Amino acid sequence: MDSINYFYKMDWKKFTDSVSPYLTKAKEYWQKAAEFAENQIQTTPLFIKTQEDYEWLILNKRAIILAYDDKNIVAKDIQLLSTIWLTRAFVDVAKCRFLSINEFPDLARNLWLVWPLDMRVRFEWEESYRITDIEEIKKWWKTPSYKKEKWVDVPVSNIDPLSAK
Repeated sequence: MDSINYFYKMDWKKFTDSVSPYLTKAKEYWQKAAEFAENQIQTTPLFIKTQEDYEWLILNKRAIILAYDDKNIVAKDIQLLSTIWLTRAFVDVAKCRFLSINEFPDLARNLWLVWPLDMRVRFEWEESYRITDIEEIKKWWKTPSYKKEKWVDVPVSNIDPLSAK
């Protein structure tokens, strides 16, 4: 009973005032850590930025290219699931890279990528899967298969909505 009375009699204002500088400092460190993480991500080779990056990637026996329009609603799903997918690719000894269609539209056009989402799976230096639907991509990642078992034919009209302008 004494501990309950102590709890209610405690000077919470004094306590919060004493903790406040530590919270402020923790927020500063958190902001610095977030900035550092963002800078590190931008410099990692997780994103294809040039034709050379793409050509290097397809030299790998197993490669996954996930291109998406980061202004589209599917981007949130991709961003949330990307760490899981990268881990899965690592376990499968595959290289998984992303391409931002918004940032590199010319590269996306040169590679005939589909807007707003295009995932290509390559096995033994040939394209084995091309998937353009987020639900199908999620399904593929549940049990990834790299060998050529099916081919998804994508209509050319979906290639580039910017060409209609």
